[in-house]
Amino acid sequence: MKLTEKQQHEIELAQQEINNHQPHQAVKRLAPIDEEVDDQQLRYIYAQALVADQQYTKAWRLIEDDRAAYFNDQEHQLFYLDVMLKNQLFISARLFANQLGDNRLIAIVSKAEEHATQTESATINARENNFYHLGDRPFRGQQERFEEAAKLPLANYLKAAKFVIRDPYVHPLLRSSVIQDLANLKVNEEMTFYWIDEQEHTVNPGKLLPLDQIPVVIRMMRRLQDNYAQNNPMSYQSFVQQFHLQLILLYPRIEETITDEDAWFQVLTAYSRTDNTSRITLAYDWQAKLMRIIQRLM
Repeated sequence: MKLTEKQQHEIELAQQEINNHQPHQAVKRLAPIDEEVDDQQLRYIYAQALVADQQYTKAWRLIEDDRAAYFNDQEHQLFYLDVMLKNQLFISARLFANQLGDNRLIAIVSKAEEHATQTESATINARENNFYHLGDRPFRGQQERFEEAAKLPLANYLKAAKFVIRDPYVHPLLRSSVIQDLANLKVNEEMTFYWIDEQEHTVNPGKLLPLDQIPVVIRMMRRLQDNYAQNNPMSYQSFVQQFHLQLILLYPRIEETITDEDAWFQVLTAYSRTDNTSRITLAYDWQAKLMRIIQRLM
């Protein structure tokens, strides 16, 4: 829905109120417009008002999903980073800064972490302890503690993460998510992790490719697109969603598992099993195992 002239005028008035140190008035003016219109620039201005009004949590919830829009220029980057840091989302902020490859932004995060460590050590220790004991909770509780761990400084996060990825009681989706975060944080260190084969393996997260850059993943996604995107878009969406969940559970041992792409593709896209050759059976057994893990979440 496009902004009306009246809404544009209200936004201009709100910007004046922000500049005149009247953020609460700006928030009240922008809130109803945000409910009526889906507009990224509006959310940016609204979030500025919320931050000025010290409503940091609400500001983050407002712009969190607009991440891509904040890569464009320095002003947007600094604002997005600032909102994360005002919510003490140190790991999220580091992931953002690392994705941009900006050492200046990383230094800002480090300084904020240092300040929090000096002033809120008890809170940080409690969060680290909760993360360390992630496996003590059912899946929903694990999810909450995993999200809370984003508020840990890097050093505290790493200390607990090394235990979390070895804990067989942590759900494999979350173990994989932690390893992906370690990879995106470029942690260049050999670590031991517990995988879905119920064995321990070693990995250096800093040497892992992002999931969407793994060659077998690129080839499989292209194959799904070529075969289904145009001819059967509903099946295409279903297969892509299922494959993505499989990848998360398999990470970081995707290439070690999908060793026969033809067989994996055939099993993924078949509505019934018609081939009992050993290569199909292996792919079928793996995908059945992954489906059982997924179904336990439903």
